[in-house]
Amino acid sequence: MASGDEDHNLLIWNTRSGKIVRQYRLPHKIIDNIEWCPTMDQCLLAVANETEVHLICPELFRKDINHITRDIFLRAEQTYKIESVANEKKEQFCKWIFKGTAREEEVHPHILASIVFKIIISRLAWHSKADYLSTMAHNI
Repeated sequence: MASGDEDHNLLIWNTRSGKIVRQYRLPHKIIDNIEWCPTMDQCLLAVANETEVHLICPELFRKDINHITRDIFLRAEQTYKIESVANEKKEQFCKWIFKGTAREEEVHPHILASIVFKIIISRLAWHSKADYLSTMAHNI
């Protein structure tokens, strides 16, 4: 189970013991919504944190699943760079920031990517196969 609060904290709980398994301090103050990826072949959590959606790998699954999750984002970063150069309107509504640099990994090592919007994201929803993530927002 995952929960968030108004003081930057994202908590992941063990539902059997009631203990905190992971704790993250995110960049913005309020965590508006949290959604687990619905498939078991990726260890991924989407967190709406004001104008950003963070995609986090809390590394709670087997090592091979955690590794596959990280590899998906390495390939996605390469594709995104090529497509954003080819299409100047790609970043009109939001911009993806992949966390591949060492400095960024030191600050938030489990955030694989952040999607930065121009509006506050209030709701997230995954497609049942985890092919898509939708966002709902309201104006600032």
